[in-house]
Amino acid sequence: ARRPGLALATLVGLILVAKAVLIAPRTDLFRFTSPPGLALPAEYRSDLPMGPSVRLIGWDLPLSEVRQGGFLHVRLYWQAITPLEEDYTSFVQLIGGPDQREYGASTAMHAGQIPTSSWNTDFYIVDEHTIPIAADTPPVLFTLRVGLSPRNEQSRIGELDLTPRVR
Repeated sequence: ARRPGLALATLVGLILVAKAVLIAPRTDLFRFTSPPGLALPAEYRSDLPMGPSVRLIGWDLPLSEVRQGGFLHVRLYWQAITPLEEDYTSFVQLIGGPDQREYGASTAMHAGQIPTSSWNTDFYIVDEHTIPIAADTPPVLFTLRVGLSPRNEQSRIGELDLTPRVR
């Protein structure tokens, strides 16, 4: 009965030693990392200022054409340039038609589910948005407008129109 216990303890010990010797010195061995200021997984990379302290460093737009009654998914990659003292909400708006009105929107109280006042300037934040497309939305080209607003305020610290456009 001792031998199976001894074998298990030896195996666990070997795994711990392998972790300490092989994996710990290279913590990025099983992680995807990006250089500072870049979001390598982003479909569209950018370096666009959003107010004085935040940059939009990329976004994903899986579909450039969406059916009425469907959903448009947008992923934004934000990075704080300096520590932020205030919390901001992020938004994505679908703007279009001859009157350039809003046909759909998504707002996140905390971009990436992390209050902006706790963003680490060494990392980027992945911010997911889903916009429902109403059944009566006209079949035209739309612009995606993204930005940040102080929480509980209508003002914006900045907004950008992204390309490509969405049909």
